[in-house]
Amino acid sequence: TGGLGIEYELPEYNLTFGLDAWDLAGHREGGEKKAHLRFVTSYKLWKKLFIRMGADDILDSERRSFFLGGGIMFEDNDLKYLIGKITP
Repeated sequence: TGGLGIEYELPEYNLTFGLDAWDLAGHREGGEKKAHLRFVTSYKLWKKLFIRMGADDILDSERRSFFLGGGIMFEDNDLKYLIGKITP
């Protein structure tokens, strides 16, 4: 199966919105066939710290779920610096 996704960024508000769709043929066993759709929004708290929330499997009321999380973004230079400090 295939899928597609789109993101829209509002840098002045530190916000990103995303919508992903896959399993477009709706392959589900034992039930109505529905595509898998996920909506995600991220808010950047600081340069590298963000929170993320959204809804997964939006079209299927039995499997629909919501999530909230966060993370830290690393770039290549950050990782080189950290790895250089760890190894003797």
